[in-house]
Amino acid sequence: MILLQFEITFTPLRAVKGQAVADFLAAHPLPADSPLNDDLPDEQIMSLGESSEAIWELYFDGAASSCRIATQQSVIPGKAGVGLIFITPEKGMMHFSYHLSEPCTNNEAEYEALITGLELAILMEIKEIKIFGDSQLVINQVAGTYKVLNPNLLRYHQYTLHLLEQIPIATLYRVPRGSNSAADALAKLAKEFACPEEDSILIEIQGRKTLSLIDLEHISKTPLQILSASSTIDEEGDWRRPLVDYLKEGKLP
Repeated sequence: MILLQFEITFTPLRAVKGQAVADFLAAHPLPADSPLNDDLPDEQIMSLGESSEAIWELYFDGAASSCRIATQQSVIPGKAGVGLIFITPEKGMMHFSYHLSEPCTNNEAEYEALITGLELAILMEIKEIKIFGDSQLVINQVAGTYKVLNPNLLRYHQYTLHLLEQIPIATLYRVPRGSNSAADALAKLAKEFACPEEDSILIEIQGRKTLSLIDLEHISKTPLQILSASSTIDEEGDWRRPLVDYLKEGKLP
């Protein structure tokens, strides 16, 4: 109400045409020796130029079972499996689990896991990848720190280097076993479910909520009564049987 005594008129600003800006730049040219100033304080620069190549991550692990023959003091390799986890540049995850058709040692299973991961990376045309594994032997042998003394691992080592040459940028890292638990779980899952008669086994993993207090409200408070119980223990070879007979019937052992 106070401003009503003044004659105030609103005049909108006219748009500045592109020709006016061109005329201003032509009238005020920059000196030839003026340094280029790329500082833009009023704008947020997200990136300059093209972004670097997308970096993938690979976690691998192998698992193998074996049995020892006491008479011959030798170890026979058993079932084996490999687990792989790819992490895309957008932080998506791809899980792979394979059971090996032939028995092998644990070190051979680790090599098989690395080789399988490299073959998949080549098929997906990955240009740069970081590879993580918990096998100190495999990582150091591929890196050249350890020598390959086992003749059975020499062919794995040579083929691994051949695959690494087909990926432009590949870096290997050794991580603690706890940091590689997901790939380890996939490898053990494939090993335990290995079936010589089946080439592939479909395993479905679903989520389920834990038991809540709401679920407990539907349970009757009446204590559960066990009507009968049976045991599968062989009574003839049970050392407790004579003691039970003595306490119940007075029969001496």
